[in-house]
Amino acid sequence: MNWWQILLVVLAANWLIPGVLCWGYVLWLWKISHDIKFMGWKKVSFIPIAAWKLISKKSWYAKLWNAWKGTGLFMNIIYEDDPGTRDDAFVLKTIIHETRHSWQWVVLGGSFVIVYFGDCGFIYLFQQNKHPYLDNILERDARRAAKERVDIPREQWIDGPNDRWPWW
Repeated sequence: MNWWQILLVVLAANWLIPGVLCWGYVLWLWKISHDIKFMGWKKVSFIPIAAWKLISKKSWYAKLWNAWKGTGLFMNIIYEDDPGTRDDAFVLKTIIHETRHSWQWVVLGGSFVIVYFGDCGFIYLFQQNKHPYLDNILERDARRAAKERVDIPREQWIDGPNDRWPWW
């Protein structure tokens, strides 16, 4: 095998494997567990991103959503939109934020996981005055895209100024 063929295989695996895993996960949630509903396509540049709304309230998956409002996966977003619990502007910002994460997946491929968790780990271990989730480079980029507050001071951290655990 030539060097360029090896490079092609590595690059294909960086996007193909995460794409298959993310789509398999989403399709399982949709068709098997019936936890999500397809809401249409969002277009970012030339990339279509599938939007899914969480509809289940009692399943194992819905219970994970106690603190989360949405998630961005490879060419997919899943978001929560219960009537009366949040205003439309909040839901729209969540959709924009998660769409940015989905776009980050498209650009970085499987490297998204390395960058995301690597930055969380680096902040947790070496930057004691920062929050591993709130100061994560990919989270800051997603908040910036959604026109949310990017710099969150320590006294406004989600679980208090001394809680640095990234996933509540």
